Amino acid sequence: MPPATHVYIHEDISSIRELYSDLTADLSATPLVIDFLTASAEKLLHAHRANHHAAYVEIRNGLPQFAGKSISEIFNYGFTMLDARTTVARLHGFEDWEGVERYPENAFNLKFEQAVDTLLSGDIETLDQILSSNPALIKSRSPFGHQATLLIYCGCNGVEMRRQVVPHNLPEMVDLLLTRGAEKHAEASVYGGHFTTYQLAESSAHPHDAGIMDKLLRTLK
Repeated sequence: MPPATHVYIHEDISSIRELYSDLTADLSATPLVIDFLTASAEKLLHAHRANHHAAYVEIRNGLPQFAGKSISEIFNYGFTMLDARTTVARLHGFEDWEGVERYPENAFNLKFEQAVDTLLSGDIETLDQILSSNPALIKSRSPFGHQATLLIYCGCNGVEMRRQVVPHNLPEMVDLLLTRGAEKHAEASVYGGHFTTYQLAESSAHPHDAGIMDKLLRTLK
């Protein structure tokens, strides 16, 4: 077994990972994206009612009308299930909940999801093995609205917030993905536009706070 890799996780991201941990632990229990996001919205609604910090972070980032609002303003708001569904939809790259419902058959590729989690854990040996056994994954895309590739997840920005984490060997992971044929200029649909991994990384606070920004950007160039 390879040695454990240090992964930088901001405290806000930690709270979100905790909130959804039972859902994300086994995606085969909710194989359709719409089912996963429906369950996520239910969790978010209950978390708002319980004044859970993760709800504040998700709502502040997911709904434009709450950008810059205080925690008390958000928790005192009459948050509804429609609000919760809209929040989780937007945080997964969809414009709104109707965008989720438009593709009810949209399903997870569990091998791709495993590869994303392995990448973000910093386990480069296992990721290499997964890609050797499943070479098509290098150009596969997420079923979420942002349609991120494995490489785009290295930008620590625009993808699901729970996955905006930084293993200390992220530049080496990027190098592996590029060697395996990842498209450096592939774009994700986020923030109302289309952005490459480099563009997402350079505007993300997480690689900077993890102390690897310069090395990461050099590798992506």
